[in-house]
Amino acid sequence: MSKKQNNPLSSLNLDAKTLNAVRVLTESGLLEPLLIEMVEALEAEEYQNSVEPKRKYDPVKEDLIRQGLSPEEAEKWLQMS
Repeated sequence: MSKKQNNPLSSLNLDAKTLNAVRVLTESGLLEPLLIEMVEALEAEEYQNSVEPKRKYDPVKEDLIRQGLSPEEAEKWLQMS
């Protein structure tokens, strides 16, 4: 078998710079921890999105929050006016 057939990275169609970076990370033992950290971050983001969906604010409330009010303060201000 040729060297290209033995190399699983060749099937990923990576450019030379990226391929070299993957080799360096692999040889230094940093690729696996990096991939684990990335997977954990993605799982945490998916969990967060499933538990607490992003809240939608009306434009006036968004503007109040941008001006420095907390979401709760903005809500109270809107209820008073």
